[in-house]
Amino acid sequence: MNFFPFHLGDYAAHTAHLELLEDLAYRRMLDLYYLREGPLPADEQEVARLIRMRPHVDAVRAVLSEFFRLDEAGWRHARCDAEIARMSHKRDQAKASAAASVNARRAKADERPDPDEHAAQRSFNERSTDAQRSLNDRSTDAELPIPIPTPEPIPDEPEKEDVPRDCARREQVAAVFDHWREVMGHLKARLDDKRRKLVEARLKNGYTVDDLKDAITGCSKSPYHMGQNEQRTRYDGLDLILRDGSKVDKFIAIGRSPLVPHLPKPKSGYVHDLSRMDYTKGVTDDGRF
Repeated sequence: MNFFPFHLGDYAAHTAHLELLEDLAYRRMLDLYYLREGPLPADEQEVARLIRMRPHVDAVRAVLSEFFRLDEAGWRHARCDAEIARMSHKRDQAKASAAASVNARRAKADERPDPDEHAAQRSFNERSTDAQRSLNDRSTDAELPIPIPTPEPIPDEPEKEDVPRDCARREQVAAVFDHWREVMGHLKARLDDKRRKLVEARLKNGYTVDDLKDAITGCSKSPYHMGQNEQRTRYDGLDLILRDGSKVDKFIAIGRSPLVPHLPKPKSGYVHDLSRMDYTKGVTDDGRF
C-alpha cells in the first residue's frame, strides 16, 4: 500500500506514554506493516533490522509486546489488518467498476448498425419526409391552436437594506470620530475608510459610543501618550487607542478615573509638562496608580 489513513487523535491518545525511541520504532513498524500488507517477522532482531533500529532492540521489543500480537504468521496489528482489508475491498471494487465500464463500451460498439442497413433506413426516412410534407401542405388552411405561453417565475425582490440601522451606525462612528478630533486637536483630520472600519470593529465588539469616547479621553489624560516621553512624540492616533480590546479597556480606566487630571488641549509644536506623576502603567481597579 502506498497510502493509509493516519488518525492523529487516536495515535496520540494511545502513545502519549512512549519514550522517544519507542515512538520512533512504532511509527516505522506501522509504515513497514502497510508496505508489506501483512504481519511483521516473528524475530524481534529482524524487525529491528528492517526498521533500521538494530541498536535499540529493547525499544522494539517493548512496542511489539504492547501493540502487536504474535501468531504463526508473525507479529499482527488489529487496526492495520482492518485498514488493509478495507483498502483492498475498495481496490477490488474499483477494478470491477473499470472492467464493467470497458465491457459496456464494447457491447455498445457491437450494437452499431450495418452500413447497408443504415443506407436503407435513410432512404425510408426520406420517403416518409416527403409524405409528411405533402400532408402539411394540405393542412395549411386548418386553424392551428393558439400556443399558451409558459409562465415564468417572478424573481424574488432583493432584500432591502436596513437603512435605519446603517444610519444609526454611521452616526455612532461620526460621534466617536468627532470626539477624537476635538479632544486631540486634530481638527483637519478626515474620517477615512480605515478609521471608520476601526471604530465599527470596536462597536461590534460590544463597546458603546460612551465607552470609546472615554477611551479617547483617557489617552488625552496620559502625559506619556501626549508627548511627555523621551521621543517627544505624541501617540494619540485612533489606530492606537482602538487597536484592540485591551487598549480600549486600558484607556477607559484612565479616562474614568477621578485621580487622573485632565491635561490642557494640545497645541501644535508644544508639549505641556504639568505633572511629574507617571500614568503610563495605567490605573488599578480601585483607582490607584
